[in-house]
Amino acid sequence: MAKTVAAMVLAFGFLVPNAMGQTDYPARPVKLLVGFPAGGGTDVFARVLAQGLSTQLGQPVVIDNKAGAGGVIASQGMLQTAADGYTLLVGSTSTQANSTTHQAAMA
Repeated sequence: MAKTVAAMVLAFGFLVPNAMGQTDYPARPVKLLVGFPAGGGTDVFARVLAQGLSTQLGQPVVIDNKAGAGGVIASQGMLQTAADGYTLLVGSTSTQANSTTHQAAMA
């Protein structure tokens, strides 16, 4: 499990520099919205991911747990942020399924 998470962090880290459209990104801390409570599996994964991203990006990565409604609350929070790449959503397959199921409620 730890090797899989580490491989995912490294793979994502290699993609970040290629995906950036602006040279000064990130100019401020990045926030990871997690749709589950602190201490759970998704939160632990997000914290490992945040550590790797922080190293790669050279900026702090902050975890913001917005637990409840199977991840829908975090998805709603994501919709209320600017689409500037400074807020990312971390979830599970249930978060993604709930987001598509409850699209009308979130709009």
